[in-house]
Amino acid sequence: MERIGIFYATREGHSHKVADHLAAALLSHGMTVSVHELRDAEAGEALARSEVVVVIGSVHMGKHEPELVAFVRANRAKLESTPSAFFSVCGAESAAEQAGTPEARVAASKHVAEQLATFAQATGWHPARVVPIAGALLYTHYNPLVRWMMKKIARSEAMPTDTSRDYEFTNWGALDEVAKQLADEMRTAA
Repeated sequence: MERIGIFYATREGHSHKVADHLAAALLSHGMTVSVHELRDAEAGEALARSEVVVVIGSVHMGKHEPELVAFVRANRAKLESTPSAFFSVCGAESAAEQAGTPEARVAASKHVAEQLATFAQATGWHPARVVPIAGALLYTHYNPLVRWMMKKIARSEAMPTDTSRDYEFTNWGALDEVAKQLADEMRTAA
């Protein structure tokens, strides 16, 4: 089967969790998968060996991680010449999927689209598949300033504000379905 390279950038670990979950789901469909953090020295070598590439990164304060942007810029030629997908893990997608009012969901969806457009503009990369993934509020992992800022943002988006605990919003079943679609597409293309 095809070799799928999953490359991720993370701060508090949720994008790593998404990458591992996606890898397990793809493995369950008979795919060969490897997972690499973008900060690891061998990520570039692994990218060169990958026949299909999935890049996963999270949004913090409205922007994707700098190492994610740098990795995509540096490897854009490979990403454009290889079947690839981008999974953007963000809190705004959580609000787009779960906010209390239709207006709030529309506003959050617009915010997600703006974040994705900013990423595309910053990197010049336009993958065939872009998947926004609802992220997490990991209050217990944030330093006091970030915790305060995230609580303020969460309040404005009608998200949970109890900073004594963490909240996961990722729809793991939907991620499993995307993995199945990717595996089916790869089998069809082979």
